[in-house]
Amino acid sequence: LYRTRDLFHRLPGPMTLKPAMGGLAVGLVAVAFPPVLGTGYGWVELAMAGDLTLVTVLLLLFLKGPMMAVTIGSGGSGGVFAPTVTLGAMLGAAVGMGVERLLPGLDLPLAAYVVVGMAAVFSGAARTPISTLIMVAEMTGGYGLIVPAMLANITAFVVQRALTHGSRYPTLYQSQVESREDSPLHRSVLVRRALEMLDDEPLDASDLRLPRLISLLRFGEPIAIQEGAGVLASIHVAPGSELDDSTVEESFSKVEGATAVAVLRGQETLVPRGQTTMLAGDQVLVVATPAGHQALTELATASTTSVPTTSVPTTTA
Repeated sequence: LYRTRDLFHRLPGPMTLKPAMGGLAVGLVAVAFPPVLGTGYGWVELAMAGDLTLVTVLLLLFLKGPMMAVTIGSGGSGGVFAPTVTLGAMLGAAVGMGVERLLPGLDLPLAAYVVVGMAAVFSGAARTPISTLIMVAEMTGGYGLIVPAMLANITAFVVQRALTHGSRYPTLYQSQVESREDSPLHRSVLVRRALEMLDDEPLDASDLRLPRLISLLRFGEPIAIQEGAGVLASIHVAPGSELDDSTVEESFSKVEGATAVAVLRGQETLVPRGQTTMLAGDQVLVVATPAGHQALTELATASTTSVPTTSVPTTTA
């Protein structure tokens, strides 16, 4: 889907014509095989009722996906849920018809294969195995297909993750992330919860066992703590700044209300001591008052000749 979109973006010509190109391609296919048009829900119902031939099922299975990709990738209007569900239904119907021909005495309803196929394909494509099980229970009005759907969902989920590992577009939804910890929307909530757990104990770098917290602060905004009385922030050391090639003791003696918690150097996390030297490119994790944070930011960005300093007690962690 998204590779098709990238392909259309690379094509020469005005963007306003590209949806028309996609529509023309889909229209030509639809002239020969009209079922590729629309959401496909009607064909899903026919598949459940056993009113589709194997040829129709296979044609829908192999054509619906590409037509969805061309429609949306070219800039046309459409969604991904209904076509994906239709693909799963056709896959389940094809499997059910095959089993019926190979094992005629098994006598399982074709609708069961259709529902399980829908659940498995969407579970893998969208990486939503649990919510898809709920969908199965709602569609069937019972729990008779929960176990086979669960097995199919888990299999599809594991296989999809293995096949798309390292892929640029691993799921059906481009903005989908691995977990809440990776979501920018939940970033501040998770960090605040982590800080609440540390609130009763002095924040010492030797006790910092929060690699996810560190990764969030590498690129995030300062996190307010104690109702805004302080911040947890990451200070980037710029080349030629006051902090560049300076020890923690020397630099933090110039700032009141700031404590160094950790020095992030590449993939390495250093415990800051008084004689720990900070280098350009380092990120220094600090707990500070708003004024202290502002002063450190100025020291980390200004040249060594432009920042006046005043001596205050050292507050290194």
